[in-house]
Amino acid sequence: MTYVENEDDPARICTILCDRFRPTSDVTLAQALKYIVTLRMADEGDMEAHIRDFTAGKRRVEEHSVTLVYRTFFMLYMPATYQMTVTAIESQAGVTLEAAQNRLLEEWRKRKGPVYSQDHRSNSEAVIRYDRCPKSTENRQFRCQTNRS
Repeated sequence: MTYVENEDDPARICTILCDRFRPTSDVTLAQALKYIVTLRMADEGDMEAHIRDFTAGKRRVEEHSVTLVYRTFFMLYMPATYQMTVTAIESQAGVTLEAAQNRLLEEWRKRKGPVYSQDHRSNSEAVIRYDRCPKSTENRQFRCQTNRS
């Protein structure tokens, strides 16, 4: 625990502790900018993870009181497979970063379809499928399969 002596104002104490434990220098600003500029999503990457990483990088840059057009950086490094969606978002005036992220996340979930729900299970979790038996359209059976990647 760290104590700040001779100071009673909570806002001032917070400022002192932030300056002491989160130093902002030209080096940390350069590292934060490099992180956000080089952050790219792979063609078959996870959009949720990409948004989390981008948000973390955005916060690191904002700690330095630097103003950027984050929406542009976010859209610039999307995979080519999302180019149509990115173009549609860029053509609309007044779209916020959050709205663009939500639209791309929605598109990613659409593309993943039913596979999306299976991707986030552990490898040992059993999956129960309800399939029609090929002999008759009325006869149905349950099969238990294990997800193995």
